[in-house]
Amino acid sequence: MIIDIKKIRLSGKDEQAFYFEYLPETDLVDIPNANLITPIKVSGTAYITGNHTLYIEGSVNFKIEGECTRCLNHAEKEFVIDFAENFDSETEGSYPVVCDRVDLSVIVNDLIIMNIQGENC
Repeated sequence: MIIDIKKIRLSGKDEQAFYFEYLPETDLVDIPNANLITPIKVSGTAYITGNHTLYIEGSVNFKIEGECTRCLNHAEKEFVIDFAENFDSETEGSYPVVCDRVDLSVIVNDLIIMNIQGENC
């Protein structure tokens, strides 16, 4: 899930729509008796905002399935998480741009982990 600033510029544009299907590490979800249903769908638009910076608006769509922690029945829950983020190696706290490329897997993993904590059916 790489966004390449140079490729966007070579196309003569300053933005690019994207869509990826992502297969994360199997141990990303550590909820007992729950599994992440893959692939995870990631879509959005990347906007060039500077020489080596991007602003990305997007959406992450995924499901988890497993045993409900309250009722113990099989449960499946879908998540749709919208995000908007700056990617800039020179700003502390930003997701990095490395060699004019952004790897979206880091932010997608972060969004999944943050949004499934404490979920019940």
